[in-house]
Amino acid sequence: MTIFGYPIKLLKKYKIIIIFSLIIIVYFFLNKYLLLKYPPVWPDEAEYADIALNILTNGNFKTSLHPQSIFPQNTIYTYPPFLMYIFAMCFRLFGFSITVQRATSVFFGSLFLVLFFIFSLKILKNKLLALLPVTFLVLDLTFMKATKVGRPEILIMVLTQISFLIMISYKNLLSYLAIGVCLGLSIITQPYGIIGLIIIIIYFFWKYKLESIKKLFIICMPVFISIVWWFYKINWRLDLLKIGMNLQALRKNLEPGYFSQLMTETNHYMSLLNLSLLLGSIYLVIYIILNKKTQEKIF
Repeated sequence: MTIFGYPIKLLKKYKIIIIFSLIIIVYFFLNKYLLLKYPPVWPDEAEYADIALNILTNGNFKTSLHPQSIFPQNTIYTYPPFLMYIFAMCFRLFGFSITVQRATSVFFGSLFLVLFFIFSLKILKNKLLALLPVTFLVLDLTFMKATKVGRPEILIMVLTQISFLIMISYKNLLSYLAIGVCLGLSIITQPYGIIGLIIIIIYFFWKYKLESIKKLFIICMPVFISIVWWFYKINWRLDLLKIGMNLQALRKNLEPGYFSQLMTETNHYMSLLNLSLLLGSIYLVIYIILNKKTQEKIF
């Protein structure tokens, strides 16, 4: 007996691959349809594109959009450099456009789905169960919006997820260096990439106690080198970097906080859903900490 010309036994054998492929197809279809429609182009995307274009045309890590800026015009001090070089490479290969910039994020989003499925499989030990979180991501508005915007969030998630996968799969010198490289690139994509490093430090101390110090030292070496490269790109003007980061923080402080958004969200269903997820996450963390049998799985 066959379905679409394929034997049922063959379909059963590869059902996980088939289901996962369908999820990826839905992901690409939704992103293709909404690529330039939702969300609208953000001002940040224009800045990232301009910096990448300057890298591509004259090799300078700078922007041309703020001629009256308080900063020197030959260097950008408000963003780390790594993502700009990624965009510059993509523009060189596929041309300069918002479509290429957003398609880059869509590609990283698909890569994250693959990595997250592998990670879920290692944690849950069940192929069908591991498909659930991937499916939920594709149906999640916030994740799908992030995969269409030419910003750093999705690249940080990919680099952090790679480091997590390496951490739970290998335990040798080369793996610790690879973790450090991923985390270092994550931090010079956007400073809050340091969240991944903080999680790994907590996990290592939780699992290995004082034995983790040597491992963490090896991990931190590539992170340190990455940050040094960033400082080199801004000519070691850490005073201007501090001003740039403060300006970014001031802008973000003008935006409503997460809890304010929850309380003022016009879509009450979304408010309740997000609040339920938040409370559920807090409960889960407390349960894992208190339950000794699951402490090995706290990660």
